[in-house]
Amino acid sequence: FKNGDPADGLYIVSDGQVGLYFPTNMSANQPDITLEKPAIFGEMGVIDNQLRMATARAFADVTVIFVSRKEFEQRLEGADMVVRGVLGILSERLRDMQREKSKTANLMSYVFRPRQLMLAKSEQGLAPLWLAGKFYGVYLRHPR
Repeated sequence: FKNGDPADGLYIVSDGQVGLYFPTNMSANQPDITLEKPAIFGEMGVIDNQLRMATARAFADVTVIFVSRKEFEQRLEGADMVVRGVLGILSERLRDMQREKSKTANLMSYVFRPRQLMLAKSEQGLAPLWLAGKFYGVYLRHPR
């Protein structure tokens, strides 16, 4: 599944490896998390009825056990109300942490975008004199 897809169920790795890629992963070459048997993934969207917050990809042949949302909810109906509440809170906190991480990554990619590199002659050749970056309309100068 991909980030933003509806959560129709959760998966249990029975054999093989699955990589999870969060939106902050710029390269998408290396997963943020690698899961092996008996890991569970895709559970957050089922618990809190939200869209997928990551992309899941198999590295090679993988066997997973699929538990539909309906089956999960049927099993959860018999659970204590406190347990259901804790699951919801944990899921919400994890989503909040991922959103904050995503905001920070997006901000950092914008915060310092080199605008100009001035070079000065020195005994070793050309050397950086200062670097200017733009931060929401404010120019920053960093001596180097």
